[in-house]
Amino acid sequence: MPESTHMIMWAMSDRTLPASFATMEGFGIHTFQMENEAGDVTFVKFHWKPKAGLQSTIWDETVTIAGADPDHQRRDLFERIDRGDFPEWELGIQAFDKALADSLDFDVLDSTKIIPEEMLPVRIIGRMVLDRYPDNFFAESEQVAYCPGNIVPGIGFTNDPLLQGRLFSYLDTQKSRLGTANFHQLPVNAPKCPVMNFQRDGQFQMAVPKGRTNYEPNGLSEGGET
Repeated sequence: MPESTHMIMWAMSDRTLPASFATMEGFGIHTFQMENEAGDVTFVKFHWKPKAGLQSTIWDETVTIAGADPDHQRRDLFERIDRGDFPEWELGIQAFDKALADSLDFDVLDSTKIIPEEMLPVRIIGRMVLDRYPDNFFAESEQVAYCPGNIVPGIGFTNDPLLQGRLFSYLDTQKSRLGTANFHQLPVNAPKCPVMNFQRDGQFQMAVPKGRTNYEPNGLSEGGET
């Protein structure tokens, strides 16, 4: 038996027929890497584990439920939030080094494979609680622009080929969807802490950059000021 699990085995199983969003697992198919200040690198895969437990339906149940109420999943999510039974997921990681990756009989950078949890347990490091739904669906959902290139210090990219393709294409995707390179300034996409970059002007610029340049030191402003 190969050590890896083909994702198609999960996709074609009852696991992909969740009883509700609150009882559905989620995991990233890509392998990222975590880096410390010393430059040490650890491979990592991210997981979401539902606090309510994993629960699925079988095909006949799914057909019956979907036929009677096509909005069952969405309705269940809204009703849980309304009654204060907030859906909650734990954030977990599978962290491993190059030695473990080399010892496996499959490529950990292959997005069609997953590492069995009995081989590499998921370590819980955080949680997410969904305690409200959008006040305005368009402003808070339709304009969300997810990009795998948006990372925090300490997380980096591997040579995962599908991830590399998405790093290249998703920026163009969001620029096409939202019509501007300034999509990150929309409230739903804007970071909560100050983030500086060399971007300036462009369609739908919502800030007011001052000066003649957007970098320093420079030869156009007195004293190198922007």
